[in-house]
Parts: sequence; structure tokens; C-alpha cells
Amino acid sequence: MFKSPLHCILWIVFVFRLAATSVHGDGTGPFTAQALEPTGDRWMYPSNSTPGTRITASTFSFLPFTGADDRFGQFVIGFNTAAMGIPTGLGPENYEIHHLVLTAVYASNDPLHYDPSEDPLTSLGAAPSTADPDAGRPLELHGTGFRNGFSALSFVETSPYGNRNAFALGFDENGVAQDLTNNVTRGIPGSPWATGSITTSQGQALLPGEIIPAYSQVSFTIRPASPEITRYLQQGLHQGILWCTLSSFHPVTGPGSSGFPTFFTKEHPEQALYGDVAPRLSVEYSLPLRILSFERTTDTASLTWNASPGYQYIIQSSEDLGATAWVERATRTSPAPDVLTWTGTSPQHRAFFRIIRTKLP
Repeated sequence: MFKSPLHCILWIVFVFRLAATSVHGDGTGPFTAQALEPTGDRWMYPSNSTPGTRITASTFSFLPFTGADDRFGQFVIGFNTAAMGIPTGLGPENYEIHHLVLTAVYASNDPLHYDPSEDPLTSLGAAPSTADPDAGRPLELHGTGFRNGFSALSFVETSPYGNRNAFALGFDENGVAQDLTNNVTRGIPGSPWATGSITTSQGQALLPGEIIPAYSQVSFTIRPASPEITRYLQQGLHQGILWCTLSSFHPVTGPGSSGFPTFFTKEHPEQALYGDVAPRLSVEYSLPLRILSFERTTDTASLTWNASPGYQYIIQSSEDLGATAWVERATRTSPAPDVLTWTGTSPQHRAFFRIIRTKLP
């Protein structure tokens, strides 16, 4: 219940009439959206001479040596979620994200062991104090941070590298955003948002410690587990672009060395021929019916809410909440997920409003 300075009380009631054959229940979801390739993918490595057009991207570390970045080779991937059919501009808090799955296709023939678990920070430094408890290094996914005037909306796959204008992003214990490029050297945690789980091209799930074959599907499943990660993902859907970064701590010894993961990018010729090697994204989300704003003037009231296609929204008002006192003020529909607004007269000192959502015939 909300009481304005003019003693107007906003009371919002959601009434759901479910159709037995409805795929999405009450119109809030869950919905599933997919992209078969990213809007942009970029190997973020200082010696990449073909930014945005290279056909593969590798992840590796300069550790246990010093003098270069811990996460030396990073793979930055961006998806236009609006093009995936996810409505934009509803306000970050109005997206309920159940999970996201980013899948990249493994392009390396190096004999690397599959490691699905995070390794201790103390096993990664130049002078490790803890042994790695299992074979291999995990393939890690984080969000993406930006600097030097770039943002999620302005950065594109051909943007300049600068001093790593896009980087693996995490959050500290206080929820402050952190550049994780050198988190081991800096001694700060860098837990991945997801580690890769691997299925071979024949559909067989790989076991920990097994060698990763080329053309394996590496899937990173993010289930929002912290307010900061949740907010990052919600903001991405709100503004219509979502960036993620892949990295790993597989060591590189110098130019021409091997022994680290490589992934296909959307520019690889096989993607043009078969459409099955570029990174892809699946998002499962809901759009709970929420009032986005309520405004009251001397004699009018305005409601704004998020809407789903296939439903009608009936705005009613009452002066005394009596069972027969509700008056229908308007009906709104939308052909696509959108934001709807109603403004009507309300000269009373006190008024109640509700929105009833019903399935269209």
C-alpha cells in the first residue's frame, strides 16, 4: 500500500485467470530465448592483430611467471538480447533470471585435462603454497567490465584493445566491481560465475581428468547466486546487450607455445557453412507483473507496468473497496512484451486502483 502526500492510496491487485492450454501460464513466463551466435566476440590479447575477425580465441595465463597479466588471453563475447526477443527497458528489477547457458565449441587439439572445479587461489601464483588438487585447470566464465569510456553499449568486437578496455569482471566481498585480470598477483578472490562442463561432439559427458577432444561443447551455466551477479545480468537484459568473458589459468611459456584452450569464434568458416561452432546463448527468464511507476496529481492518476503479449490488462478504481464498488477505467493490450501506461481522472482525495490480467480469447 502506498500513500501519497495527497492521501491517495494505491492498491494493486493481480488477478490471474489461467488457461489450461497456456504455454506460459499467466503471461509472466518462464520464457526461453536463444541466440545461435553472438553479436560480437573478441580475443582480448595484446598481440591480437585481427581484433574481431580472428577465427579462434585462446585463454591462458602468464603465471607462474611475472611481468604480464595473470589472465593473459581472454575471450570476450557479447549477445544482443533484444534480438533474441527479450524485451528491453522494463527496469533491471523486473527481470527474474532463472539461468543462462553460454556454450562455446572447443577448437584445440592440445591434450588438456578436463577440470570442472575452481582451483585454490594459492595453487596459481608464482610461488604456490597449495598443490592443485586435481588434473588440469577449469575453463572459467565471468562478466565483462569496461574502461576508458567504453561500456556494454559502446564496446564492439573491433574496439581498440587499449590497456585491456574489456576484461573479466568480478565482485569483492563488499559487492564492489573488480578487474580480475591480475587477481592472483593482487591476492583477491576471483571465483568464476560458472565453470565449463564438457560434452563431446558425440554427445558423451566428459569425466573429470579426461582429455578434452576438439569440437567438444563447453557449457557454462550461470544461476544467479549473489545480488551483484543478479544485478549485472538484469542490467544486461534491461539494456539489451549482455557480455561475458571466458578465461583460464593454463600457462603459456612464450610465442609459439601450446598447451592451452582454444575456442571457435563466429568468424570461423565452419560457422558460415554449418552454423554450429560459434558461441551461443540460452536464457530462461520471467517477467513478473510489476508496477514500474505510479504518479498522482491533483485530479489524475497514472500507472505504468510491464506487459506480455496475449493478455489484456483491465484497470479498475474504487473509492471504498466495496465488493461492487469497482469501476472499470480502461483495458490495455500489447502485441509484444512492452511497458504499458494508463492515465485517468481521479479527483477524489482517496482512491484505490487495481490491474486485472486475463488471457485473451
